[in-house]
Amino acid sequence: MATDDLEEVLNLQNWREHLRDPMDRTLLAYSEKITFSPDRLTSGDLDTLREVGYTEKQVLDIVLVAGYRHYITRIAEGTGIEIGSDRVPEAIQSLGHLRAQHGDL
Repeated sequence: MATDDLEEVLNLQNWREHLRDPMDRTLLAYSEKITFSPDRLTSGDLDTLREVGYTEKQVLDIVLVAGYRHYITRIAEGTGIEIGSDRVPEAIQSLGHLRAQHGDL
């Protein structure tokens, strides 16, 4: 892993200290909440994404990608299959194929 890559990962682990862009901060706050306390999500969380500038389509994409990642993680954990961050682009590509087959959801 290159030094720049390592620095980027460390910055993401401390994103509250490093990210200033409201859209990035809101996206990561939502991602953190859906990951660690999904039972506490409210419609207000989606409204916050919209308020910082995400379109309705982008909000849906955020929810779908996060949900898909959590679903795949549970399947992998249940079957003992190891997945890594190198598989995330594959998940995003799968979402694109879904959209191509069914149009914008």
